Amino acid sequence: MELRKGSIGDLADIERVERESFADAERYDVPLLRLLLGEKEFETVVATVDGAIAGYATLFHKEGCISSRIVSMAVRPHHRRRGIGSSLLRELERLAAEKGAERLVLEVGTINLAAVAMYESVGFRIGGVLPGYYGEGRDAYHMDKSVSRG
Repeated sequence: MELRKGSIGDLADIERVERESFADAERYDVPLLRLLLGEKEFETVVATVDGAIAGYATLFHKEGCISSRIVSMAVRPHHRRRGIGSSLLRELERLAAEKGAERLVLEVGTINLAAVAMYESVGFRIGGVLPGYYGEGRDAYHMDKSVSRG
């Protein structure tokens, strides 16, 4: 598995990862993914296995802010539980530290127990519940962690 910076050329593959990972109401559409790959405040990292994109994660950081946000992260179902998600998270944390962030934040569905466990395993803590974040009856946890500097 290798990590590299994502680019607009990865758009179709990232959209495929989204389609395989999220329900229609929760996944990002192509115009939004294009924005995430093109705007300077966003940084996308892709994980490749045998040259094919197995997962991706996107960080948002506005200059001068003390926190960075993980906007989206997904790993193709047949590549899960192989350390790819954890590797992507560590790389986003490294980038956040490089940008001067002190905190890393994200939201995750309360029913996504595997993702919550993975986030907790790398130091994220649940800070609260966001009722209806993903639509009526679909709550999210707000999670955060201190950014490691080394």
